[in-house]
Amino acid sequence: MARRRVQHEDWPRLTRFYGIGPAELANTPHNILRLYAEQLDALQAEEQIMAITAVSLPNQKQDVFDSAMRKLRRRAGFEVPAAKVDASTEEGKAVLAGLGIGSG
Repeated sequence: MARRRVQHEDWPRLTRFYGIGPAELANTPHNILRLYAEQLDALQAEEQIMAITAVSLPNQKQDVFDSAMRKLRRRAGFEVPAAKVDASTEEGKAVLAGLGIGSG
């Protein structure tokens, strides 16, 4: 994740996510504030993932939902799981054979 400067407008977000009051923020060493601020985007993405999961995007197509979730997981720094392989199809069998798995 790219490093970014702690901006004055980050203070309310730092207070919200970490429960640090303004007086404590003012006395916190800059390097600690920077570490906290670097995680703000990931925390916000994590909250958005939870909100989207709760709402489940009922009016969206599955591919739109999957795409939005992948982008948010990437932004949050989560690993995006690999697609499942269907072993009953020829394509799936070829993928598994490439991994050394299959009937021999």
